Amino acid sequence: ERRKIYVDLNDLDISNDKENVIINQREIFCNNAIRTCQYTLITFFPLALLNQFKTAFNWFFLMYTIISLIPILSDRAPLPEVVPFFIVLIISLIKEAIEDYRKYANDKKANNTKVLIYKNKRFYREKCKDIRVGNIIKIYKEELIPADVLIIKSSLKSGLCYMQTANLDGENALKPREAFSFTQKKVRNKAETIKEIFDYNNQHFCLEVLPPNKDIYNIEGTVFCDNKKNYITIKNILLRGARLKNVDYVYGIVLYSGHDTKLMQNIGHSSLKMS
Repeated sequence: ERRKIYVDLNDLDISNDKENVIINQREIFCNNAIRTCQYTLITFFPLALLNQFKTAFNWFFLMYTIISLIPILSDRAPLPEVVPFFIVLIISLIKEAIEDYRKYANDKKANNTKVLIYKNKRFYREKCKDIRVGNIIKIYKEELIPADVLIIKSSLKSGLCYMQTANLDGENALKPREAFSFTQKKVRNKAETIKEIFDYNNQHFCLEVLPPNKDIYNIEGTVFCDNKKNYITIKNILLRGARLKNVDYVYGIVLYSGHDTKLMQNIGHSSLKMS
């Protein structure tokens, strides 16, 4: 089922029903916070220890160590058998802790990065994790895209912009994107502010897009505005993790946030590394 998104403008006059829909929308869709680390301080020891014994290799040495501790089953001194196993186990846990802490630090940095979110007739710098579906955000040249967004305005009158997707697919070649034609047309007609761009029956501006999925090369959607049905494609979308290039800035409507973005859909769960 397609998700229906209303643009969260905050400062234009809207009906109470529409306001309730937007408030409900903020609760239904996930926020923009991400979490790639596996553990917390409380869960680290039991979960990390459990993960170490997901391999037959460690189970074998555990059983071998237990047998060496039983005199009736082994005539060898247990210490030379037990100590190496526990040293290897402790080193593996320390390595796991360091790697997971690095993920935690990267998550914290990404979640607390400042972004421009449109509220009450102007853009405010707020934390990336506070972005919600339907928000309008402003992204400057060379900034990382903080969510999957529909481009509604480019600083270029042509509506073009470019993104570098090395973080998504490993490609350094720039990919061209273009602003949604309906809103960019208003920009060419001298509309500068968000209010001017959306200066029509705002209650009818809503979008329908596919549910979150992993396909970074396809996004299909419909925009209902000004009593007309308009279509959007991947060419109108900037993806989280890409970097904005060759344009001063763009405005965008957030379609997917947090773990619903293409980037996070493709990351999945980290697999356990054993050495």
